[in-house]
Amino acid sequence: MRILTAFVFLLAIGSAASAQTKPQPQPQPQVSSEERYCLTEKTSGAVNCGFATMAECLATSNDGRDGQCELNPRITTGSGTRQ
Repeated sequence: MRILTAFVFLLAIGSAASAQTKPQPQPQPQVSSEERYCLTEKTSGAVNCGFATMAECLATSNDGRDGQCELNPRITTGSGTRQ
């Protein structure tokens, strides 16, 4: 009887432990440091994610390309599309 009780107890602990395991975080897509920021041009809607810094992106935007700079959506959402 003790063996059966111990078995049931261990089975219950194992079930509870496996139910409480945390899900593993999903790996982020690999984005090089040169693709950290994106410029979306207002007139054409073209997107250029070839900027390593926000300052570099803003300098390009102010140099004749009217647009908006933001973090690469692949970094912020984990996919290639904005959410």
